[in-house]
Amino acid sequence: MIKPTSLACGHSGCMKCLRSIVSLGVNATPSAAPCPVCRVTFRYDQLKVNVNLDKLSKSVRMKCCSPDCDWKGPLEHAKWHEMNCPKALVKCPHNGCDLVAVRAEIMKHRNNCEQKQITCFGCKKDIKKGGLARHQATECYYSRVDCPLGCGTNVPR
Repeated sequence: MIKPTSLACGHSGCMKCLRSIVSLGVNATPSAAPCPVCRVTFRYDQLKVNVNLDKLSKSVRMKCCSPDCDWKGPLEHAKWHEMNCPKALVKCPHNGCDLVAVRAEIMKHRNNCEQKQITCFGCKKDIKKGGLARHQATECYYSRVDCPLGCGTNVPR
């Protein structure tokens, strides 16, 4: 439990989850909701972190779920590890790229991804890396092209 919270009825839950139950207002008034276990009503302003449960939950040892990752540590470090685990499967961040690989491989892939947005040196327009050559050859007004008269000079379009 992240930020464990005890209710007046004696049951406990995650602060974020209990707050969302109250904000949904299901079967309750807008500022109160029933305990998910025993249905005794609790109010939003009654939600306080249980210091002892919080200390206990932070000390719980966790293990990474990513294949081939040997990380083990306390719950309070698990979120950081999850966001940075080199063995975790992640999707390439570039729009239009569907590659999913371990984080370490994605880091290498990102700079060479054909879907990466780069700026055309001529017109300063953002173009996907895979389409830059076509853009410069056919669209960019500032690209240099061979002289259409065949003199061999490279001139602006």
